[in-house]
Amino acid sequence: MVTFWREYASAKDRTVRSLVEVAEKHPHMRDPVTIATAGDRLRRLLPDIDVCAVFERDPDAVRLELAAASKRVLELQDVLCSSDMCRDVTGLVERHPTLLLVDDIHAHIERAVAKLASLEPRCNARAVVAVSYTHLTLPTILLV
Repeated sequence: MVTFWREYASAKDRTVRSLVEVAEKHPHMRDPVTIATAGDRLRRLLPDIDVCAVFERDPDAVRLELAAASKRVLELQDVLCSSDMCRDVTGLVERHPTLLLVDDIHAHIERAVAKLASLEPRCNARAVVAVSYTHLTLPTILLV
């Protein structure tokens, strides 16, 4: 797998070590053909994506279906875009690949708003979540 990661993704030593550790816990991360197929799918969808970062953070991303992932990327862009600005979602997906596995992004955001409101009732949870998504800095605690 070391050679695969270096050749397929030009991964650095630290990243290769991490991905090998991931493969020890997740058998489906030991198949170069499966990984390359999934990585190629992700790159078709988001050409600048760091597939190593995605698979390192969420090994189940190798099971993504292109049509479903494409729909989620469009939903994320819908959430992140306003009339005067639109953010690329690549960085957000790299940091939080589980967002590509969420069935309904809008419902997911509502859960994040509710969770934040329960943690800090005095804050404007909707505004905080909106700004966090817009700046691609949504805290991990809100992604569960």
